Amino acid sequence: MKRVIAISDMHCGHYGGLTPPRFQIQQARRPKLFQLQLEGWLKFEAMREEATNTKNEIILLDNGDNIDGNRFPHEQIVSDRREQCVMAEEVLNGFRAKHIVMTRGTPSHVGKEEDWEDNIAKDVGADIRSEQFIDVDGYKIYMRHKIGRSSVAHGKDSAPAKHTIWNQLKSAWKLEPGADMLLFGHVHYCHGSFDYFGNRKVDSMTLPALQTVSQYGIKECTGIVHFGMVYFDVEDGVKSNQHELIEVIQSAKPKEIIIS
Repeated sequence: MKRVIAISDMHCGHYGGLTPPRFQIQQARRPKLFQLQLEGWLKFEAMREEATNTKNEIILLDNGDNIDGNRFPHEQIVSDRREQCVMAEEVLNGFRAKHIVMTRGTPSHVGKEEDWEDNIAKDVGADIRSEQFIDVDGYKIYMRHKIGRSSVAHGKDSAPAKHTIWNQLKSAWKLEPGADMLLFGHVHYCHGSFDYFGNRKVDSMTLPALQTVSQYGIKECTGIVHFGMVYFDVEDGVKSNQHELIEVIQSAKPKEIIIS
């Protein structure tokens, strides 16, 4: 049996990104920002401890946007992408995974002229591609970072369903392996669905993020940010014991102005 852990969208370097303690901003300097980073890290650590609490071999699936890049320097605590990569590597190494499989994230974050996440993959010994087809003990997983998002709750199935059907069509034409599960990132919310193709159940899911809040999200996006990760076990081609670990980050809630 193998334990599969799936994460996405750490955005290391951003003030709301996942920030290991030695990189967190000083409490005396920015107390509210310090509390945001501390709360996010502590809840992440608790989730990682639960997900890695197994005697089974751990497979870590990392679905992109490990770093925030330098597109929005006014929102970053670290704009040097080399240092952002160091932060991300510290997070990934903490899972103690036997195998790490990565996808490349959004170019505006991880590099347009270069892929900074390739450096992370090299340092942690991971396999990285723009899309991944992974066979875990006979259970087949497709993983890609970017997917279309929906601002309405009832529309969140549309983009994963599209990719699921295309995967089945391409598989029928022997252009790519048919997946039992499709995993996506990018949208910062966790939403899953499944379809039956013949007698085979196919799951698809957008993964929660490990970034708490951003000005881009506040200004441009509508919905709920899910902070967390997903894990499940696989044995003889069968998935079991799936958990979606989602936390509410209280420090990310907006301040209410009270006028009396």
